[in-house]
Amino acid sequence: MAKKRNTASGPSDRAHLDGPAAALDAAWHVWRLAAEEYLDVLILAGREFSADDLVDEVGLPTVTGSPNAIGALFAAAVGRGDIKQVGWRRSQRRSRHAGVQRVWRGVSA
Repeated sequence: MAKKRNTASGPSDRAHLDGPAAALDAAWHVWRLAAEEYLDVLILAGREFSADDLVDEVGLPTVTGSPNAIGALFAAAVGRGDIKQVGWRRSQRRSRHAGVQRVWRGVSA
């Protein structure tokens, strides 16, 4: 099972935001929570997966302004020891133009 994440983002962390900034921050947290939950599903499934699998389920993190949030999510999972790279494959997402991406598998606890 995936290790506990640091999800501290209480009201005091976001008290300085209002209006559009607060809406953007809230949307980012919604995407992040959905992505983390689905990554746990992929890890527990015991099969190989890639960023495409995550994006197919939860969508791109358009609220962050950068798809780099996907890589950051996977990097954090590697850092916690939740996943390991098991190969490479070409992305099926049109926007990635068949770019190479890593293939991952959950690490057994």
